Amino acid sequence: MNLRAARCHVGEVDELEVFMVMFDEGPDREDSSVAFQISLFDDGQDEELGMDTYCLMLGGGACTYGGILAVSLNQQVLTFTLSQDAQQELGITGITVDVTAVTDQWQDIRSGLIRVLSQPGETPDIRLS
Repeated sequence: MNLRAARCHVGEVDELEVFMVMFDEGPDREDSSVAFQISLFDDGQDEELGMDTYCLMLGGGACTYGGILAVSLNQQVLTFTLSQDAQQELGITGITVDVTAVTDQWQDIRSGLIRVLSQPGETPDIRLS
């Protein structure tokens, strides 16, 4: 999946009770989006169901919990390497996001991705210098 981010949202979404980092290609292209989110609250039920980590959602509705092995930034492009299970669940082999248009938000994006992806027991290799 390749996205050219026109917009980015980093922050809490109170009505969903999540912290989210989301990229999309614009208001008329919301189906071309990717979002990474974590719950604002610990929920014992989530742990029992294996959902006690971040959620990765695609604009078309596919989602999975966890599954990112690595994330890196190279020349304004974020690359997310997915586990085999996540690839099968989402129907894609990986994710690249061109963040050129949202570089003014880079510090928020970087800290937001670290917050979402740095979960106990499942922290990917994060290289966002």
